[in-house]
Amino acid sequence: MLDPVSSLSLLPGEVKIDKKSLQVGSGKGALEIFSLQLEGRNQVSAPEFLAGFGTSLTFF
Repeated sequence: MLDPVSSLSLLPGEVKIDKKSLQVGSGKGALEIFSLQLEGRNQVSAPEFLAGFGTSLTFF
């Protein structure tokens, strides 16, 4: 589930991570990711995902 974040300015592809939220820049502003699902895994909230992966994420 995605939600535009109007007050956050990120470049397309830029990612901002803090303890409870995950935002990704797009061509039309930033998007806040509330939940996500990795392949073969159950859907989790962004805070649950970040608690498990923290800032050790690798982006391609």
